[in-house]
Amino acid sequence: MSRDSERELRRARIAEAVCALADEDGMDGVTLRDVAARAGVSMGAVQRCFRTKDEMLLFALEYVSERVTGRLTGDLARAATEIAMLDEAHATEARVWLAFAARAAVSPPLAEVCGCSRRPRLARCSRWRTA
Repeated sequence: MSRDSERELRRARIAEAVCALADEDGMDGVTLRDVAARAGVSMGAVQRCFRTKDEMLLFALEYVSERVTGRLTGDLARAATEIAMLDEAHATEARVWLAFAARAAVSPPLAEVCGCSRRPRLARCSRWRTA
């Protein structure tokens, strides 16, 4: 395997570790030490791949965004497109709701209010699959 291929595999493992830690503890709970341990690499290896924590988080966001976007099909893709095309009057509300929805991923009380709890979300996904 080439050196570049190994580096890209390492970066993907680090991104997966960042995503797992963010899911468990929120973005504030992502530390370099924990990412290295979860990815099975040294802290130095993480630092060689990413100069800053923000650079690592940005790569993880791009990594997970590509995976999620790749799964969008049919009605869900059309809904995402419509959401992205909000007029300016609703853009502020949408940004605020998305910020709360993101925090709701790790906060059960917010999840209930946003309608983002796993139980209802799974029910909605089941309806989409059967429709």
